[in-house]
Amino acid sequence: MSAVLDFVGLTALMVLSVASVMWYFRERKKILMFMRNYVKELEEFFKPRDKMYTLLGYLVGFRATYKLGGGDELYILFTTAPRYALLYLPFIKMLGREDLSTYFYKSGKPHRLRTYIAVRQSAKRTLMVVESDIQRLGLKLERTTVETPIGRYVVFHELGASPYLISDVIQKTSLDVRKLAAYGNLNAVEVTVPPGLERWRRCGTC
Repeated sequence: MSAVLDFVGLTALMVLSVASVMWYFRERKKILMFMRNYVKELEEFFKPRDKMYTLLGYLVGFRATYKLGGGDELYILFTTAPRYALLYLPFIKMLGREDLSTYFYKSGKPHRLRTYIAVRQSAKRTLMVVESDIQRLGLKLERTTVETPIGRYVVFHELGASPYLISDVIQKTSLDVRKLAAYGNLNAVEVTVPPGLERWRRCGTC
């Protein structure tokens, strides 16, 4: 009986190993094709005068730096959920991991910006990072939770500033926003959304 169980276990392990390898190569191809098409789409949309890319761990994602007109700069961080690991798929679902793109736009011209950071409450990892950064930098920001038609957001804002200003921006956009921020001291804005620029093209905020 023991020999039968050992044989069944070994067979199951071999089948799982083969399936994991086949799944990895299938997902690797899909991720690399998406990244190639995504980079092409980004360059066609933003038309950078100068550009630099840094690959993050092959299938993890990439960083991009774009020099735009008028001294403007755009920094892009694209990260993928590790779907290429078959055995990790249940944990991806459980932890809410997903592909995300963060666009950090720094204007070459001075603007009067107040500091606002809005994070979708369900984006727990992003919220934890923001809270840690605020504490580490010693920023004195109030915290307010606001309801929008597309979800509940935690808004960090300067003392006395209305948290509903940034929630109004979120409601007016068609983007599936995970994080939206304005940094007065950096003269910059930041948005984190699922990758893809189709919604940007339909969005009047771009």
